[in-house]
Amino acid sequence: MATEMDFDDILELVGNADWFQRRLIYLLVYPVSFLLAWMVLNILFMVSVPNHWCHVPGRELYNLTVDEWKNLTIPRLENDAGEEHFSQCSMFNMSIGNGFALTPVLDANGTAATVGCLHGWEYDKSSWRRTAATDFDWVCGDSANPTTVLTINSVGSVVGTLVYGILADLIGRKPIFFLNIAIFLIGGIINIFAPTFLVFVTSRAIAQTTFPSLYNTFFTLAVELVGPSLRGHVNAVAFFVWTVSMCSLPLVAWLVADWQVLGLITIVPAVGFFFIWRYIPESPRWLISVRRKAEAKKILQEIAAVNKKEVPKDLDAMLEHLSAQIENEKKYGIFSLFTYRLSAIRTVFLTFCFIGNIVIYYALQMNVSNMAGNEFLNFFLLSAVEAPANVFGWLGSEHLGRRWTEVCSFAVTGVACLTIMPLLFYPNLTWLVTTLAITAKFAITVSFFVVFLQSAEIYPTVLRGSGQALGSTMAYAVGIGSPAIIYLSTANRILPYLILGMIAVVCAIMASFLPETLGTDMPQCVEDTRDFLKDQPYFSFITRRSLKRREACTAGSGARRRSTMVVSQDGLNGVTTRLAKPDAECHG
Repeated sequence: MATEMDFDDILELVGNADWFQRRLIYLLVYPVSFLLAWMVLNILFMVSVPNHWCHVPGRELYNLTVDEWKNLTIPRLENDAGEEHFSQCSMFNMSIGNGFALTPVLDANGTAATVGCLHGWEYDKSSWRRTAATDFDWVCGDSANPTTVLTINSVGSVVGTLVYGILADLIGRKPIFFLNIAIFLIGGIINIFAPTFLVFVTSRAIAQTTFPSLYNTFFTLAVELVGPSLRGHVNAVAFFVWTVSMCSLPLVAWLVADWQVLGLITIVPAVGFFFIWRYIPESPRWLISVRRKAEAKKILQEIAAVNKKEVPKDLDAMLEHLSAQIENEKKYGIFSLFTYRLSAIRTVFLTFCFIGNIVIYYALQMNVSNMAGNEFLNFFLLSAVEAPANVFGWLGSEHLGRRWTEVCSFAVTGVACLTIMPLLFYPNLTWLVTTLAITAKFAITVSFFVVFLQSAEIYPTVLRGSGQALGSTMAYAVGIGSPAIIYLSTANRILPYLILGMIAVVCAIMASFLPETLGTDMPQCVEDTRDFLKDQPYFSFITRRSLKRREACTAGSGARRRSTMVVSQDGLNGVTTRLAKPDAECHG
């Protein structure tokens, strides 16, 4: 079988896991992964709505505490769990008479009349001095405003994914990455000092168009400049640093207790990325794909110089041959995934799994303010659980298989969410509700890890990036409804968990019909997807141990494996497919 030129072969000659690549990880992957979590998730704290009640003037005249004054001026209501609490949006219609007598206005039935908050609101300042919600009074009649902000954020993400994704293929990864940083900084700063709701939501939406493009461009740039041995490291580093950043965010928010200060701390440091411009090269893979071979050659020479490697004498011929191969692959389009029935079904199921992961993951994180207990501690716990979840996802997918790890993750998420529903009516079981919510977050994080791996191994090389882009775009489009799902808790507290639980169950069923790809050769072209793992039994269970036995058997029979290398244009994960076919089968 003929061996074709692959970019990784060229990169290996100039160094694919040496100082140049490690410097890239230190300068790009570590800081971007850390700051990106702050930049994107700070909005959840900035629009936090603390406990509030109507402001009734005159408390200073009576020298009463806040609670004593609330007992006199604010009616009590009962929630669906039978607990009493002070109304947040109504007050007794009171008047201060002669001698400072506090006299309620009676209605026709002779009971104290209630009215809306005539004089504004007071806010519980035990956790926050100021949030955007308290500054703009996004409560009661305007209580949907924080949800609107988060929803418009999601719309911005969808638009940005499409626009910047196209631009990244047209003008390059590096300029789009720094353009995204500039846009987020401008939109974010305007957002922090917005004078009105319209300016606030518009500026934030503009800033949010850069995510997930920011992640995709920096991650693509990184994996396209490192060899196969470092790609797993880049992925692990990005996930781990993101988790550390998420865990630190609630601590920063708790310490400053001011939404504008929090915004400045979490956004302004991104200016530092412009100081490393000269150390971040354009992707040579992309330059070759657009026939800018001279620029690609210059970067490869720089990589060789930093890594103290010899530049191949026939580099020009290699780049020309590689460019011709990529041109030949460009005939495929995203709709080619629907050419064959089996491929089309798997594309639909994978897309639904992407959607389920995005919707559930962000809905659980957004719901932190509705959970009982301290919102900062809850956010930390929901974030910290991602570290062991990613380890479990990696170990599970490598030793138990991708398919059943994914199915079990969705199933655990669904069971946890549905089990929470009846517990919401028992105030003494809030600890169990929090535990189950953390369990659901753990499980959906495992699923998040596995679904990207599954898609990389099920989609053919020529459309792997397009397939994952389709899943991400559809997921963020549907994810626009995540804030609305959480807002349903204002009508009925069980609705968010019911919806998320049902989504997880449906995704678990769909994931069970995807093939097990552990240890299998990945498809190269669209034609390979026609019968890819078609005869695999539904209840098949492939483990790393069984694969080792098979490999030992193959080695014992003297079978040799041959490989063909193909150029990968995968913009999301940079994976290079190496199809391997055994010369002889191992029988017995």
